[in-house]
Amino acid sequence: MKKDIMHIDCTLRDGGYYNSWDFSDEFVKNYLIALSIAKIKYVEIGYRLFKNKGFKGAYAFCNDDFLNSLNIPSGINVSIMINSDDLILDNQFNREIIKILLPQDSCKSKVDLVRIACTFYDFEIIAPAFKILKQKGYKTALNIMQISIITENQLTKVVSLASKNDVDIIYLADSFGSLTPEKVVDIIRFLQEIWEGEIGFHAHDNKGFALINTLKAIDNGIVWVDST
Repeated sequence: MKKDIMHIDCTLRDGGYYNSWDFSDEFVKNYLIALSIAKIKYVEIGYRLFKNKGFKGAYAFCNDDFLNSLNIPSGINVSIMINSDDLILDNQFNREIIKILLPQDSCKSKVDLVRIACTFYDFEIIAPAFKILKQKGYKTALNIMQISIITENQLTKVVSLASKNDVDIIYLADSFGSLTPEKVVDIIRFLQEIWEGEIGFHAHDNKGFALINTLKAIDNGIVWVDST
């Protein structure tokens, strides 16, 4: 029996690069209503950034007080994203930062899913962050960026670290938008051989392959899809 696809709409989080995450209340209100009508199960409201240079709107930080001010329709789960770079000081994982960014347990927060975006090299440093998040009750996703250039040996190391640190979902992020449909299938099939958890896919459209790559990923068994 085919599993239900879990759609994450990350319009606000990813689209924020164009307007410094400064969205109007009216826009967000209508956007959330539209997601509810479309029965989207997850919305990635934005980032929870720690380091900051220059102006950024509230959706770049998405702290719990701000999330509590939003009228999020019932049935929609909330996701936020953290950049791995924010968790690294002096080339080491800083546990205090993850506790500052997520001071509350999931039962006291509107956040259901925390995704951390990182390269293979950063994941080797910040992997323990996922175990901390899991202990706080959050569902977790590792967004491996630049997936088009990762090697099988590196992906094997990712799986080993992910398993040890309670990662729920390994997300394949085609940051360069350079994957072909055939390569998408190859990566997913290799990952399925070594990883028992769920898999997600985040496409970019640099070559016009975002839709076909996403459909190929679904056809080959992935469960989580960024369908912005």
